[in-house]
Amino acid sequence: KGQAEALIWDIGIGNGQQIVRLIDSWRKTGEPLARRLTVIGLDPSQSSLNQAEQALGDVCGNAGIELRFVNLPKTVEALTTEDWLQLDALLSPMAGQWLANASFALHHIQPVSLRDAFFSRLKSNRPARCGMIEPYADFLTDNLQQRFANAWHHYGLSFWAIDQIDAPAENKNLLKSVFFGREILDVIAKDEGRIEQFETGEMWSERLQKAGFQLGLPQGLPVSIPGFPAVGVQSFGQYIGFTAKAFPVISILLAR
Repeated sequence: KGQAEALIWDIGIGNGQQIVRLIDSWRKTGEPLARRLTVIGLDPSQSSLNQAEQALGDVCGNAGIELRFVNLPKTVEALTTEDWLQLDALLSPMAGQWLANASFALHHIQPVSLRDAFFSRLKSNRPARCGMIEPYADFLTDNLQQRFANAWHHYGLSFWAIDQIDAPAENKNLLKSVFFGREILDVIAKDEGRIEQFETGEMWSERLQKAGFQLGLPQGLPVSIPGFPAVGVQSFGQYIGFTAKAFPVISILLAR
């Protein structure tokens, strides 16, 4: 708000709807916005990046913001030295003034050891804020029995929350079997190349702090999500939890 220029690096931007809603909510406050906005979109899907650029162009046009969209059709682990040099050139002039956002993306980084290196590289470019959203579960353990128990707990709570939604049973069952069913099969596989390698809020907090980030939570949190009364919102000290039956199923972390 009020800056001449702003920059957001959205890691796993998808079709851009989260950033679109963010900009639109800023616009509706009526307060002065940045006149120029650079959005770095990182996503392995080029079609999703094209949709994100179009959607952001529309919302920025309505808000009177000049948009620059930087297209990176890759995953974090596929970033080359040349890519990082390009990112450094964009981020360094905005040190202390740009935002990093990652929603349900960082648990896909393989190998897991690369996550610490990524946070260190991110911190070296001095974001003003780094926000991330991740499912809450420990799927890193090599103990299959423990991983099965963790999956039973996480998806059991998720399915319970889905059952509370006012929607046709057929739709809810499809969500469980088609979307989450694929995840569950991956989680309980013995293959070391498992994709869905979730971490808990505590585990992500430790990684961020190891990289030099300081964690902080906003004031005045709501206790529930409008339209989803079964899902609670609770502070767990270093992260915010979206909860089902008072247990976290999603972690939200804010770092600087």
